[in-house]
Amino acid sequence: MVILIVYQGIQNSAYLDNLFNKIKKHFVKLIPKNFNFFEHDLPINFDKQFLKILEESDKAMERSTTDSANKNSSNNKSEGGEGNEENDSEASGKHENKKNKTKKNAREWELNKKITKKDIDKLDYSSKNENKNNPNEIAKFEGEFDDSSDSSTVENKNNIMSQLNDSIFKMFSSNNTIEESDIEKILQDIKTKLLSKNVAVGICDVLIETMKEKLIGKKKTMFSLNVKKTVSTIFSDTLQSILIPKDSVDVLRSALEAKSLGKLYSICFLGVNGVGKSTNLAKVCYYLKTKGNLKIMIAACDTFRAGAIEQLRIHAQCLDVHLFEKGYGKNAAAIAKDAISYAKKEKYDVILIDTAGRMQDNEPLMRSLGKLILINNPDLILFVGEALVGNDAIDQLKKFNQTLVDATCDTNKRTIDGIILTKFDTVDDKVGTALSMVYLTGKPIVFVGVGQKYTHLKKFNVNMVVKALS
Repeated sequence: MVILIVYQGIQNSAYLDNLFNKIKKHFVKLIPKNFNFFEHDLPINFDKQFLKILEESDKAMERSTTDSANKNSSNNKSEGGEGNEENDSEASGKHENKKNKTKKNAREWELNKKITKKDIDKLDYSSKNENKNNPNEIAKFEGEFDDSSDSSTVENKNNIMSQLNDSIFKMFSSNNTIEESDIEKILQDIKTKLLSKNVAVGICDVLIETMKEKLIGKKKTMFSLNVKKTVSTIFSDTLQSILIPKDSVDVLRSALEAKSLGKLYSICFLGVNGVGKSTNLAKVCYYLKTKGNLKIMIAACDTFRAGAIEQLRIHAQCLDVHLFEKGYGKNAAAIAKDAISYAKKEKYDVILIDTAGRMQDNEPLMRSLGKLILINNPDLILFVGEALVGNDAIDQLKKFNQTLVDATCDTNKRTIDGIILTKFDTVDDKVGTALSMVYLTGKPIVFVGVGQKYTHLKKFNVNMVVKALS
């Protein structure tokens, strides 16, 4: 025989155990001895007995609560000291102070009481202690801002040219002009070094072919003084030509220009999962606010990842900016559209749109991203990628870019406008990902992330990458 208790709301476990034992005891007494459960039904009406047991259990619970309260009161009095005037006075003073304090009501555990929204709110402690201006929380992200564009964390001792063996520069033929055989070994060694620094194979081939075109056929008199220095100069010039894209992006200047025209400037951040989109969005927000004194709003369009909105809310509180959000499981494109309309209405200067991270091969999510861009047409689209992942970042960037091209109409084809490269302080001299990204898209690396604080965002320095490689 199985006895099952079903109850509504939250009940005291001791109360339920006591109730269960009483029900079991009374119910078993009503069953005749040698009763055949298979041949006969239970001719038992237990409703009246149950109500009586329930009433007794409620009274027992009340008595238990009262006795416990009286016992605590008695203990408090004895702690105050009996027959000691000084202690009695002190205890009396404490008692008076307690009277003035707000009394905390004990939680009621009633079986038949209906649970209300007020009861549920009392049990919700998620935001009771939330401090919108918590200095400790803000201190996690703030720091001294360094506006220098020097993002160098790499010394020049491990660059490619310094690692090449000097003997290979002495292997030139006796002809008056440079031949392919003269530089074959040099270029092969340069390619090997480039690959070791995370430069994609295709980019390496382009660099080598470009250098070959510049070197072959040149008169050797030009190289007679310092062959190694000349090759290094040509290598550096070739790197410069790749790393300086046709298009340039100055986020602050563009935002200020839009403000002067009375327009809202919108920036959309996209990328794969876990690369730091939300964190770098907050860094850009801090940069624009401190350098341009702009009125900024953040739009929470990552309605998929648990905790995404809460993360942005913390950043918004620390940065003292407005967060536009509509919760989870909603249409991201529609939220972005509503956010832009709200920002225009409230005269904001800049809106920063956060999107959900997604893998580049997830077609449904990539189509959803394309829809968001098509509907809202942001002024600037920034791809956030990691400097650590090497050539996988190239595949990510390529497929995200193609998604935007496929989603937008022929008259207004959209592509990624710029790149934010995160964790740049951890790559040492393996900066080839930056070179590959710029070459692939022809778009600039706008910022590099070099830490967790808001100030750990620097403008990309082309010379630093050239210095690390050449």
